[in-house]
Amino acid sequence: MGVRRVQDEALVEAMKNTNSPTLLAKQFNMSVRAMTTRMRAIGVPPLKHAALARKTELPVTHEAIGRLKVDLQDGRIVVFSDAHFQPGAVSTANRALLKLLPELRPSVVVCNGDALDGAAISRWPKMFGSEIPTPAAELRACDERMDEIANAAKGARRIWTLGNHDIRLHSYVQSAAPALADMEAMDLRKLFPKWDFAWSLWVNDNTIIKHRYRGGMYAPANNVRGALGMSFVTGHLHSLKVMPLSAYADKPTSYGVDTGMLAEPEWDAFGYREDSPADWRSGFVVLTWRDGRLLWPEVVSVLSEGKVEFRGEILEV
Repeated sequence: MGVRRVQDEALVEAMKNTNSPTLLAKQFNMSVRAMTTRMRAIGVPPLKHAALARKTELPVTHEAIGRLKVDLQDGRIVVFSDAHFQPGAVSTANRALLKLLPELRPSVVVCNGDALDGAAISRWPKMFGSEIPTPAAELRACDERMDEIANAAKGARRIWTLGNHDIRLHSYVQSAAPALADMEAMDLRKLFPKWDFAWSLWVNDNTIIKHRYRGGMYAPANNVRGALGMSFVTGHLHSLKVMPLSAYADKPTSYGVDTGMLAEPEWDAFGYREDSPADWRSGFVVLTWRDGRLLWPEVVSVLSEGKVEFRGEILEV
């Protein structure tokens, strides 16, 4: 069986018994390298050491995370991503989100991955003079910010589609101390009970909301092509843009959307850029459905400190 024939659902089901790429590669008749690449592509942390892979007596016992579905004929979904919440810091986009949620009254609010950062356990070295918060400090900041968002979105369903940074802590523990990996303290679902967790959210079977899929500056368009014409909403790349794609005249337009970043691009957490330019923008998106059809996505974009642009107006937050 080739790597492209293995479905995400099949991998998630198999990993109820083992998180070892070696064992999974044998099960699906693939190379270990191909299996490791596939696991990382769907945001699942593989065990990093062959010695740990043999410890099948220590499986991760958390209930598997999968796909959520929502039917929405008329209503809105607000999607933000890549907040990388930091202790003592609240971004302009974050303040705009809190201001607009009560006015927009969305049916669903989606945190589209990377609410956490995990700088202290990342592969990037500590920069000169930088202060890296501990995972515990980041979790406390994330808890405070996410609670504020939940309170501002009263009546809305709250969904968190996991990103690669969100799973850093669990991946770190899974690699360094696998015997602790099934503790409830390692499961974000226990720490953030107000949110429903998934790898992806499907709306009306014509729109996919997921932290990441394709890469590159044309990722939003390529995501739509890879999803056979479905609209595709991702974060991860921080670029905040909408790419419409049309085919035949009698077919509805599909949209590739990058939800940007709720964080500030110049925060110390992103010091690994080494002061290089980046095609990053702070903000979030508003998705509206009428008669089950996704309308042109709207962007809330940060102009400067305390100011955002939305629907042709400059709002102070």
